[in-house]
Amino acid sequence: MYVGLCITAWAKVDEELFDIFVEVTGTTGELGSIIYYRITTLSGRLHLVDELTLSILLKPERKNGGHPHALVVEWTNSNNALFKTRTQIAHYPVDKRLSLVTRTPEGRFLPGFLFQSMRQRGWTLNSIYVGQSERLRGKHDQTKPLAAEPLPHIAHQVQAAALKLGNFRAARLGPHVPKRSSLA
Repeated sequence: MYVGLCITAWAKVDEELFDIFVEVTGTTGELGSIIYYRITTLSGRLHLVDELTLSILLKPERKNGGHPHALVVEWTNSNNALFKTRTQIAHYPVDKRLSLVTRTPEGRFLPGFLFQSMRQRGWTLNSIYVGQSERLRGKHDQTKPLAAEPLPHIAHQVQAAALKLGNFRAARLGPHVPKRSSLA
């Protein structure tokens, strides 16, 4: 259930990226969708929208040594959201894997055993892990299984990222979009 919630939360991020794409390019929704959805990966769409958005935001006053404008920093921070975790949730199998976890005072689960009371320890059964065939590539030696317990928190983080993108578009982006003639 929480895997599905995480994936649908990412769908909202994708919608917000599309809206930003249309606004930045000054195209219609129909023409924008033809271009935007030709890119089949969410990370590819994010990189496209990121590059386009950065191209219209304020540049540093000095070419070497100037600090980025606060709006550029805000944009960069808003789209730095959980892509490694998204790939793991969307593309890796879920299986029953027994592992010891420790609950932090904030309610998060950490892998392994910390010296805490018995109420703060538990066992996790469901994990999202890199499949054996993909591990043969040798690129996932450091990727740890993702337990099911943090998925509600991850879904909340992704929903917050989508909201942040929508707020950025609505409140901050408009004045920086160049005025153009409509392609309609």
